[in-house]
Amino acid sequence: MVDDLLLCLELNVAGRVADERGAVLGHEVGYCIRFDDCTDPQATRIKVQKKRGDLRLIVASATLDAEKFRDFFNQNDTGDPSKDTSVILTVEGRTFPVDIFYIQSPVPDYVKSTVETAMKIHQMESDGDILAFLTGQDMTLAN
Repeated sequence: MVDDLLLCLELNVAGRVADERGAVLGHEVGYCIRFDDCTDPQATRIKVQKKRGDLRLIVASATLDAEKFRDFFNQNDTGDPSKDTSVILTVEGRTFPVDIFYIQSPVPDYVKSTVETAMKIHQMESDGDILAFLTGQDMTLAN
């Protein structure tokens, strides 16, 4: 299915992605450049290629450094902003006050401590949302 295809534009990423997925380069993960097509039409789901004029990339985040992303993807070396190939579009939204809390010292079971802290906040504060940042999914599910 084409809907399942992931496209990367940096060729050196193909080998790394294949390694991290435990895949064979040229099978599930491949690359395609002029005169060198290292893909399998039936199996490749992640394809790395150097140029594709019709490709558009949208990166949406509330916290990323937009200028850094724009500069990375911009292929304009002239210094003329009218020739930029990458732009920043901003969509303004409502912001809400945020309180940030940190623990004073390390705890032996951070998942348990996070749940206990969220429950205390829920019981002591008025209505609102609680967002907790934890490590990767594997570590969180293991606890």
